[in-house]
Amino acid sequence: MQAPSILPPADPTLALVAADQRLSGLGVILHAKPLVMVVLILLAVAVVAAVALSVSQIARPTRRAGAAAAWLSAIASGAPMLGLAAAAYGLMDGCIGLANVRPVPSLSVLAPGLAEAFFCITLGALASAIATVGDKHLKARLYAVDQAEAAPASRPAPLARAVA
Repeated sequence: MQAPSILPPADPTLALVAADQRLSGLGVILHAKPLVMVVLILLAVAVVAAVALSVSQIARPTRRAGAAAAWLSAIASGAPMLGLAAAAYGLMDGCIGLANVRPVPSLSVLAPGLAEAFFCITLGALASAIATVGDKHLKARLYAVDQAEAAPASRPAPLARAVA
């Protein structure tokens, strides 16, 4: 007696898409509507900027660390909202298109639009996460530097306490 199979039998009608017709990350960007494409490019720039600012300030903090922290805070707070707004716009546009088409298209027709929306959300979250980590690290480092500079002036020397 054979144990029942957990997986359903394979559907013989499914076939792998030819390599030249497969959707890729670049294909998602190129398939996007112009407004969403601009947002995707802005979010990609935000990811690169967050990495560059974080790494440059971790490697060697400069006097412009406050400005870097402000930029990182702006990226951390704005990127997710921009990604979600672009995803909502793309999904709304797709739903309006679906409402005006009969018969309803298959999932393979809808998949590029869904991938575009998820890509917007992912880029926004990635930019935000990188910027948040860099911002927190930079602010902690600036706080430590401020404490080290202020500490010698406010505390008496160890020998002065022992003598008094």
